[in-house]
Amino acid sequence: MRIQKQILYIFFFIFILNGYDIFSQGQSKLDSLLKLLPYDKNDTNKVRHLLYIADEYAVTDPIKSLDYSQKALNLAFQVNWGRGIAVSYFRVGQSYYAQGNFLKALEYKKKELKKWEELKFDQWICGALAEIGVIYSDLGKNVEAMEYYVASLKLAEKNDYKIRIVTNQCNMASLYCTQGDTVKAMEYYQKSLDNSRKFGLLNYEAENLTNIGNIYNNRKNLTVATEYYFKAQDIFKNLNNKINTAIILGNIGGMYQYRGDSARTAGNNFLVKKYSDKSLDLFFQALALSEELGNIFLQANFTGNIAAVYIIEKKFSEAEHYLKRSLELANQTKAIQEISIAYQRYADLYKKQGKFEKALLYYEYFVSSKDSITNEASKNQIAEMQIKYETEKKENENKILTRQNELQSLQLKNNQYFIAGLIIILIFVIAFAFLFIRQNKIKARQKALQFEQKLLRTQMNPHFIFNSLASIESFIYEQQPKEAGMYLSKFAQLMRLILENSKSEYITLAQELDTLNFYLSLQKMRLNEQLDYTIEIEPALNPDHIYIPPMLTQPFIENAIEHGFRGIKETGCIHIRFRLVNESIEVQITDNGIGMTQSQQQKDLHSVHKSMALQITRERLNILNKSKKQKMYFNVTDIMNEQNICKGTKVLFLIPV
Repeated sequence: MRIQKQILYIFFFIFILNGYDIFSQGQSKLDSLLKLLPYDKNDTNKVRHLLYIADEYAVTDPIKSLDYSQKALNLAFQVNWGRGIAVSYFRVGQSYYAQGNFLKALEYKKKELKKWEELKFDQWICGALAEIGVIYSDLGKNVEAMEYYVASLKLAEKNDYKIRIVTNQCNMASLYCTQGDTVKAMEYYQKSLDNSRKFGLLNYEAENLTNIGNIYNNRKNLTVATEYYFKAQDIFKNLNNKINTAIILGNIGGMYQYRGDSARTAGNNFLVKKYSDKSLDLFFQALALSEELGNIFLQANFTGNIAAVYIIEKKFSEAEHYLKRSLELANQTKAIQEISIAYQRYADLYKKQGKFEKALLYYEYFVSSKDSITNEASKNQIAEMQIKYETEKKENENKILTRQNELQSLQLKNNQYFIAGLIIILIFVIAFAFLFIRQNKIKARQKALQFEQKLLRTQMNPHFIFNSLASIESFIYEQQPKEAGMYLSKFAQLMRLILENSKSEYITLAQELDTLNFYLSLQKMRLNEQLDYTIEIEPALNPDHIYIPPMLTQPFIENAIEHGFRGIKETGCIHIRFRLVNESIEVQITDNGIGMTQSQQQKDLHSVHKSMALQITRERLNILNKSKKQKMYFNVTDIMNEQNICKGTKVLFLIPV
């Protein structure tokens, strides 16, 4: 019996967090997050930070990634944040999968799918379906895997989710490979490869190159296989993708194993030794990487391949050691294909040792387990699903074509006498409209860009930054390191929030509230507690689902603190209220200062700094209102008492929901 080597096909198990900005940020970002974590409150922000950290460890240290993911999940439940719960399920499932614990990964991926279905997030539903299919495939349940792949692909094509189309095509191709249909597999790999290149998706391109190389490897076309493997390896190294680098090393090791078989047939003992040593070296490199990552599934594969080489070299003691380890690891992951190959290798080992009774027993195990993977019923069910998918796709395309033909026929039956005149008029109208709209868009874009830069410069008064730094310096000189640390931490978080929010035209009310709390608490510390503030939110408002322009209120709050409270004897008070009024959000800011009129007079006499709050706010609202049917509105008035004496300022915003 010939020893079967195991070539690994890469399934796409994608971890992309849309709307959460959870992507690799590098070591400096990770260090910053770890430093900020102890100062975070137990809120949605801390959940995000924990998920950011879990993502940073996802590829390099899955065990740490799991720890932070579970902390995020617990906190998300504590603060009752639905999206945070779903994303935490996602991260926990990812961590278990990276460790090769497929049953746990499947458990959490199904929880994640259920949560996204409750929240009605189609893109996440699409991803969860595909990833469950991957796990079922790893568990040898190919019918279930194809069912989930087809469901995911349909949703991806319906919504034009390009990455998901690419990954589902690759996963279906890999499933065909396990069924032995390499022709159909090559067709889908090529589609996936073409799309990944078209969209500039390097990691997916490398994974498709690996899988196509595997097909050529199994066809014994080693020259072409080598070309694909090394192209993929270069990309994985540049991306620091350790899991797929390990798979490539193992597959190249398998290729050298093939060459050793050919040399053995030709009786060239020198090449047999050379290729066996090379394949072992590559398998051990791949095993070391998989152990570093804690991936049990890959460890099972690579220890099995090492055992196969030792069996051929008749080093039976070493072979049995690694084969026993491979079967134990495969049983942990419940990966039927790995278990089946381990049985086959045991049968060959005992046969070569003359232990024919054990050899026959393990061969029967092998045949039984292999049949469970590739039985005809399974193949037929997969084929039926594929045919059904292709048929539905064709029927939809035919319906669209039929409808288009009907419309064309109706158009041709229209009054042909007016066509020439209408075309001429239409050309003039379109040309005029195009030029008019284009000119307006150019002007609006230029004005928006200029205003965005002006907004970034004026959102946070340099006086506040200088005063904050002076306060930090004062805390340090007065040997108050704890206060200095707290102030500096809040100041850093405020700066980050301002920079992040300034990139968006609209942010959630929850994000605006976070920014205001940081800003006002810093001002209160800077002014030695000579400032009181309250922020009131009507219970009917859900801050996570209300969107407003960022930093609308800050310039007026700054005016009150820097100018409105000048000369008053009592503690400065600022009250901010958010409430729902006739399908609009009313934002009201009141203070107990000297009033807008008097503060402006004092600024004209004493201040070099010129407040641009009113002008900038008007410009912002004018730009935002251009694209809205319901317009935003704001007004600034002095608060007068019965004696007609000014007792403060009131700023009112109305923002349509």
